[in-house]
Parts: sequence; structure tokens; C-alpha cells
Amino acid sequence: MFGKGCKGLFLPMVNKVIVISAWFASALVVGMWLLWVILYPQFFWENENHTSSGNFGDGFGPLTALFSGLSLVALVATFWIQWDQVKQQKSDQEEDRKFLLKQNFETTLFSLIRDFESVIASMHDEKASKKGHAFLKHVKKRFDQIDISISTRNRDDNFKKAISENGMESSVKTFCRMFLNIAGYIDSNVENPNQKTFYFKIFADGILDEELNILIEYKDLFDDQISLELRRVAQIFPFGEHL
Repeated sequence: MFGKGCKGLFLPMVNKVIVISAWFASALVVGMWLLWVILYPQFFWENENHTSSGNFGDGFGPLTALFSGLSLVALVATFWIQWDQVKQQKSDQEEDRKFLLKQNFETTLFSLIRDFESVIASMHDEKASKKGHAFLKHVKKRFDQIDISISTRNRDDNFKKAISENGMESSVKTFCRMFLNIAGYIDSNVENPNQKTFYFKIFADGILDEELNILIEYKDLFDDQISLELRRVAQIFPFGEHL
């Protein structure tokens, strides 16, 4: 981070020095040329000694070398400035690309979350006496009524029996799958661990504690593909911490 900051301050200073040097060199060249235009005709026409005139002309040899050197410097300066501009343009394009990717990701994420909320709102038992979040709270109560002191096998069967009543099983699995879908989308599209946690927290903050408990109990007490996926996601996003 420190090196990048120094580089960001150094390059503009170098470019400024190059531009000033190029202007100075140009002014020097023009000045020398004007001096030559003024002095050479006077010396040539007033001095009949053409040998001296030849010597005077030879005296411009170092000036020619200077001009050649300045031309090389100007060429290098032009190349440097153009290279820096191309590099800056690429950097700007990369920043724009990252911004668009982030914007597209967030648009899709919030759309998935809205769909998730819509599906929850449409959930209800067979009698339609409980809907949406109230329905999931009722599911959580059914989980709490199961005697967890019995054997794992019987507990599994009892949980399946409990949520199969009143058409709850399909809704619970749909709820879990949509949760997994959004968590998987965050995991696969965000590389930075802190950013992953940030976006998952936004998602999890909209889920009630009772609904997070359903996910935890399903993860711990069932033995199917959904529970396996919930265990994997729990290693990336410990959603129990949001309770």
C-alpha cells in the first residue's frame, strides 16, 4: 500500500519535470535558431574572409549535436508521457470493470434476496392459518416440541414426521434451498473474505432468529443433501453467530 502511494505521487512529478524540460529545450532551440538568423547574415556579408565564414559555420557543429540530443530527449519524453497515459487509461478501465462487476453482483444479490422474501411471504400451512414468517415460526415451534433425548435415528424420523404435517416439509426444504442458493452466490462471486462476510451479514440480518434456528436444526438433525450443503456453508458463513 505504501509503495503504491509513493508511486502515485512520484509519476505525476516526473511527468511535470519532463514537460517543463521539454518546454525549456524547445525555447532553447528556438532561441539559438533566432540568434543564428540574426548573427549569421551580418557576419557573412560584412566579413569578406570566407575562410572565417567557414570557421563560423563549423562552430555550429556542437549546436547541431545539441539539437540532435534535444530531439532524442524530446522523443524519449514523448514516449514516457504516452506510456504513462496508456497505463493510466488501462488502470481506469480496470477500475470501471471492477465497478461494473460489483454493481451487477449487488443488483443480482438484492434481486435474489427480494425473491427469497417473496417466497417466504407466500408460504403457508394447508389450512392457511399461518403465512410467511409466522408460518416459519410455527415450524420452529414444531421442531422445539420434538424430544431430542431419543436416539438420532428416531429423532430424525420424528423431525421428518413433524414437518411433513400440514404441508410443512416442502416449504422448509424450499426455504433451505433458497438460503443455500444466495449463500452460494455470495461465496462464488466474492473473493475477499471480509467482503464475503459483509454481504452475507446483509443477507442474514433480514432473516429472523427462528428462521436461522430452522437452518441450524436442519443442518444438525437431518441427513440428506440439503443438510450436507448447510454444513458446508456453515464452515464458510457461520450463520449461527447472527442469532
